[in-house]
Amino acid sequence: MPPREPEKNKFTGFLAHYKDGSVVKEKNHYYSSKLKKECATNWHEIDKSQLVSLELLWGGESKIKISIEEYPAIKPSDWFFSHYEYFDLKNRNVIVISRNIGISKKDHKQIYSVHEETGILKTEIRPL
Repeated sequence: MPPREPEKNKFTGFLAHYKDGSVVKEKNHYYSSKLKKECATNWHEIDKSQLVSLELLWGGESKIKISIEEYPAIKPSDWFFSHYEYFDLKNRNVIVISRNIGISKKDHKQIYSVHEETGILKTEIRPL
Protein backbone atom coordinates (compact mmCIF):
# COMPACT_ATOMS: atom_id res chain seq x y z
CA MET A 1 0.00 0.00 0.00
CA PRO A 2 1.48 3.39 -0.97
CA PRO A 3 2.03 5.96 1.78
CA ARG A 4 -0.92 8.24 2.34
CA GLU A 5 -0.81 11.89 1.33
CA PRO A 6 -1.01 14.40 4.17
CA GLU A 7 -4.34 16.20 4.25
CA LYS A 8 -3.99 19.77 3.04
CA ASN A 9 -5.42 21.28 6.23
CA LYS A 10 -3.48 19.03 8.63
CA PHE A 11 -0.33 20.45 10.23
CA THR A 12 3.13 19.22 9.24
CA GLY A 13 6.01 20.58 11.29
CA PHE A 14 7.05 20.60 14.92
CA LEU A 15 5.51 21.73 18.19
CA ALA A 16 7.59 23.22 20.99
CA HIS A 17 6.11 22.38 24.40
CA TYR A 18 7.04 24.75 27.25
CA LYS A 19 7.34 24.36 31.02
CA ASP A 20 4.23 26.50 31.58
CA GLY A 21 2.14 24.15 29.42
CA SER A 22 1.97 26.44 26.39
CA VAL A 23 2.75 25.15 22.90
CA VAL A 24 4.37 27.00 19.99
CA LYS A 25 3.60 25.71 16.53
CA GLU A 26 6.29 25.98 13.86
CA LYS A 27 5.35 28.56 11.22
CA ASN A 28 6.72 28.99 7.72
CA HIS A 29 6.67 32.11 5.52
CA TYR A 30 4.97 34.52 7.91
CA TYR A 31 5.28 38.12 9.02
CA SER A 32 7.07 38.53 12.35
CA SER A 33 5.75 41.47 14.32
CA LYS A 34 8.72 41.07 16.67
CA LEU A 35 11.26 41.54 13.85
CA LYS A 36 8.91 43.64 11.68
CA LYS A 37 9.68 41.68 8.54
CA GLU A 38 8.75 38.62 6.47
CA CYS A 39 10.46 35.50 7.83
CA ALA A 40 11.03 31.99 6.51
CA THR A 41 10.25 30.43 9.93
CA ASN A 42 9.44 31.41 13.51
CA TRP A 43 12.41 29.51 14.93
CA HIS A 44 13.90 32.72 16.38
CA GLU A 45 10.82 32.99 18.62
CA ILE A 46 11.28 29.58 20.21
CA ASP A 47 12.77 29.87 23.70
CA LYS A 48 14.98 26.79 24.12
CA SER A 49 15.48 27.56 27.82
CA GLN A 50 11.76 26.93 28.44
CA LEU A 51 11.38 23.75 26.34
CA VAL A 52 10.26 20.48 27.91
CA SER A 53 9.72 18.66 24.61
CA LEU A 54 9.73 18.86 20.83
CA GLU A 55 7.13 16.95 18.85
CA LEU A 56 7.32 16.25 15.11
CA LEU A 57 4.00 16.00 13.26
CA TRP A 58 3.16 14.96 9.72
CA GLY A 59 -0.33 15.49 8.36
CA GLY A 60 -1.61 16.19 11.87
CA GLU A 61 -0.24 12.88 13.18
CA SER A 62 2.47 12.78 15.85
CA LYS A 63 5.53 10.93 14.53
CA ILE A 64 7.93 11.37 17.47
CA LYS A 65 8.26 13.38 20.65
CA ILE A 66 11.50 13.93 22.56
CA SER A 67 11.41 15.33 26.06
CA ILE A 68 13.41 16.21 29.13
CA GLU A 69 11.76 13.21 30.81
CA GLU A 70 13.68 10.95 28.41
CA TYR A 71 16.85 13.06 28.53
CA PRO A 72 16.97 14.77 31.95
CA ALA A 73 20.53 16.08 31.41
CA ILE A 74 19.55 18.06 28.30
CA LYS A 75 20.60 21.72 28.24
CA PRO A 76 18.79 24.46 26.27
CA SER A 77 21.59 24.53 23.69
CA ASP A 78 21.16 20.77 23.06
CA TRP A 79 17.73 21.13 21.36
CA PHE A 80 17.87 20.93 17.56
CA PHE A 81 15.35 21.63 14.78
CA SER A 82 15.82 22.20 11.06
CA HIS A 83 14.58 21.56 7.52
CA TYR A 84 16.29 19.93 4.58
CA GLU A 85 15.22 21.95 1.58
CA TYR A 86 16.21 23.29 -1.80
CA PHE A 87 15.28 26.27 -3.94
CA ASP A 88 13.40 25.39 -7.13
CA LEU A 89 14.81 27.91 -9.62
CA LYS A 90 12.19 27.23 -12.27
CA ASN A 91 9.18 27.88 -10.02
CA ARG A 92 11.03 30.22 -7.59
CA ASN A 93 9.87 28.23 -4.53
CA VAL A 94 11.58 26.66 -1.55
CA ILE A 95 10.84 22.94 -1.51
CA VAL A 96 11.05 21.26 1.90
CA ILE A 97 12.30 17.68 1.71
CA SER A 98 12.18 16.81 5.41
CA ARG A 99 11.58 18.36 8.81
CA ASN A 100 13.92 17.49 11.64
CA ILE A 101 14.11 17.64 15.43
CA GLY A 102 16.74 16.24 17.74
CA ILE A 103 19.20 16.71 20.55
CA SER A 104 22.94 17.11 20.78
CA LYS A 105 24.74 14.77 23.13
CA LYS A 106 28.36 14.78 24.24
CA ASP A 107 29.89 13.60 20.96
CA HIS A 108 26.96 13.25 18.53
CA LYS A 109 23.65 14.67 17.37
CA GLN A 110 20.56 12.42 17.41
CA ILE A 111 18.19 13.56 14.65
CA TYR A 112 14.63 12.46 13.85
CA SER A 113 13.39 13.39 10.37
CA VAL A 114 10.02 13.06 8.71
CA HIS A 115 9.88 13.09 4.92
CA GLU A 116 7.60 15.90 3.73
CA GLU A 117 5.75 13.88 1.06
CA THR A 118 5.59 10.37 2.48
CA GLY A 119 5.64 10.89 6.26
CA ILE A 120 8.34 8.24 6.68
CA LEU A 121 10.27 8.73 9.93
CA LYS A 122 14.04 8.33 9.88
CA THR A 123 16.51 8.35 12.77
CA GLU A 124 20.08 9.47 12.21
CA ILE A 125 23.10 9.85 14.47
CA ARG A 126 25.81 12.30 13.37
CA PRO A 127 29.16 12.87 15.06
CA LEU A 128 29.82 16.42 16.28
